[in-house]
Amino acid sequence: MVLDQALAEKVIKKLENVQPYHVVVIDHEGIIVGATDERILGKRHWDAIHRMDEYRRLLSSPSGGKSRNTVKEGGNGRCLFVKNELVGAIGLTGLTEQVIPYLEMTRTIAELVLEWEAEQRQESIRKATDHQVLRRLISPHKDRAKLSEALALHGIDLSRPRTVVLIKFSPIQREGVVKQEGRNQESIFQDAMRNMLSSLRSRFSFEYDLLLPEPEHRLVMILCADRSRDPIGNESKLVQLCEAVEEDSRVNYGIALKAVVGRRCCCLEDYDGQYQQMMLKFELGEFLFPRTPVLLGNSIVLGNIAAFVPEREKRSIAEHVLGSLLRSNQKDLYLETLEVLFACDMNSTEASQKLFIHRNTLQHRLKKIEELTGYSVYHIDDILTLRLGYLFYRSFNS
Repeated sequence: MVLDQALAEKVIKKLENVQPYHVVVIDHEGIIVGATDERILGKRHWDAIHRMDEYRRLLSSPSGGKSRNTVKEGGNGRCLFVKNELVGAIGLTGLTEQVIPYLEMTRTIAELVLEWEAEQRQESIRKATDHQVLRRLISPHKDRAKLSEALALHGIDLSRPRTVVLIKFSPIQREGVVKQEGRNQESIFQDAMRNMLSSLRSRFSFEYDLLLPEPEHRLVMILCADRSRDPIGNESKLVQLCEAVEEDSRVNYGIALKAVVGRRCCCLEDYDGQYQQMMLKFELGEFLFPRTPVLLGNSIVLGNIAAFVPEREKRSIAEHVLGSLLRSNQKDLYLETLEVLFACDMNSTEASQKLFIHRNTLQHRLKKIEELTGYSVYHIDDILTLRLGYLFYRSFNS
């Protein structure tokens, strides 16, 4: 169980009515996640950290036993356990001799509150369907601890990267066709869409593909496992797959389909708010490219413009933009640097972390890229030119 801010607030609210002192709630890492005095939230509580470390050492040693009574606690704080699991600590502010009479009662009440909340969370998680858990995953994350528990309980492993794909259906307008076998067009469309959704399960049948159909909104979100180790190659294969699905939908089921291939997600945080993001990308793509059935959501304008340029022109533009970089002995290194920088929305700190290099090393690489190409990542026109040249190069080298 993770003792988070939401749980800490419930503990504090309960204790405010039964004892007169300020309460401090600390999580298992020693961070203050709840306090009557909100100014200390987020700070480390070193006394609690030392005490919890002592518990862990003794409880993990062969001779230490498994009892929480192994450590004799003193001072103004006490460690918290839920079902024999050390989850954090709690303390009261004031003179030690004054707060001691309240400490054991404080710990008991806090542990009862946490145990009850843990049981309620487990019950709600058990009742949740796969559909509800996936919907929470790609919505704004309000309670990551609870979401993580739900994902684990439903066997959804996020350590495998997945790309978010949005597919939306609509009727093909045919003049003069109003009824068929006594049914209206909407009823016919709904039947065709249900059949198409069933067909999608065979199309997206990789072991780690996750489908989230929402027939009431005429759409399905798909979290697609990687089809290629190379991110650009993976994106290209997903586009091809969506194009095949679009043709199948139109020819065999008589319904129109538009798809957006979005972000590749590698951890829980990457999925945060992706539902809303994909819907916005869909609306923008529908406005800018109404006749294009499959869109690249990560580069809604440049990426889809690139789709209309013939390969010969792509090669020519890529060669003109990237120039000497493509003939450099460190070509792959510089191309990877650009790829990660673009994926991080030009955030150099985040890019250096993902590349596992120091920020100064990244700056050195970017300077070298500028020397080889003549374009700088610090000027907006140059960034767009580099991005387009990179997209063209990857389109025929994926």
